[in-house]
Amino acid sequence: MTTSLPASSGRKKPFIIHKQAREMARNVLQMCVEEKKENKFAFPVNNALDRAARYTGLTKRTLSRIQTEAKNGPLHSPSKKGKSCNKMGNLNVDDFDRSVIHRCIEEFYLTKNIVPTCPKLLAAIREKNKFSLGDYKFTKTSKENGL
Repeated sequence: MTTSLPASSGRKKPFIIHKQAREMARNVLQMCVEEKKENKFAFPVNNALDRAARYTGLTKRTLSRIQTEAKNGPLHSPSKKGKSCNKMGNLNVDDFDRSVIHRCIEEFYLTKNIVPTCPKLLAAIREKNKFSLGDYKFTKTSKENGL
């Protein structure tokens, strides 16, 4: 009794082979063609690492690193670098804003007897003044201005 496979269109899904992999495949193919012409191996069969280094164009150290990584688990590609955030320059805080922030900090310490945290301080400042900075930029700006 045979089991039938699901019906398919017969076409395989194409996959992309990037430039580096194409060059490596070309190197391996060229070495195999050369060995076929000479009817002998470029390196003895016992020297697997030397043969692989010659075929792929990678160093022996890189190949041995890949080999130990494969023993420990599945191979992973290096992750992509994250996008760098849009760094704004120093935000200018004028004397009025600086005095409002300073008075709010004093109010927290003297009247409310609370150590001001960034979110609480920002909420209080936004009530008194239109302040458009976020938590991170507010903290950075207040440290730069010595508040």
